[in-house]
Amino acid sequence: VFAYAIFLRKNDRMLCSCIAHTFQWDDEKAEIGYWLAGEAEGKGIASEAVAALEKELFRLGLYRLEIRCDPLNVRSVAVPKRLGYRYEGTLRKDIVEMGQRKDSMVWAKLRVESDS
Repeated sequence: VFAYAIFLRKNDRMLCSCIAHTFQWDDEKAEIGYWLAGEAEGKGIASEAVAALEKELFRLGLYRLEIRCDPLNVRSVAVPKRLGYRYEGTLRKDIVEMGQRKDSMVWAKLRVESDS
């Protein structure tokens, strides 16, 4: 697992976390997840964190990165769109969150599609 966190200097409050997980080294791929505090939404922080992690993962030799997110979370969906990930489909009732089954959108980017 690779993880980044962004903290607010004045009170050490965490604003954003960005994690690479579900590594499949043989297939040269991983999944990126992110979380943002409400006060940090709409400021480009998640996009900046994901872009930095993506660059490092491609530099390490991964070929494919995926982002999965709730289609109802408009701000979360905006991150892969903004960073040039391609929408590959929606998995129906793929995850359980707080006892509820939810869909998850799958977005992906290949190293050859990256600016890195």
